[in-house]
Amino acid sequence: MVVPDEKQIEIINQRLFNELELGIFKEATRLEILEIINKLKRQYEVDSVILGCTEFPLMFTEDNYLELPFLNTTKIHVDAIIKTCLNGN
Repeated sequence: MVVPDEKQIEIINQRLFNELELGIFKEATRLEILEIINKLKRQYEVDSVILGCTEFPLMFTEDNYLELPFLNTTKIHVDAIIKTCLNGN
């Protein structure tokens, strides 16, 4: 597993807390985050991306923007909750 470096994390956090969490979705921010993802892809041969924040799947969908498979953690959690509830566990 690869995580962004400190500078990349700072950029992501700034955009997340000052824009995305406020419902502000800028194309410049989308491109900036994609640049970070693509850099990690090239540098570490990343084969997928974890969208580990509920706002990221709102900005990136499976059919656009990302050339890599991604894991939408919100969907994964909701699916698991529904499965657990339906199975009575």
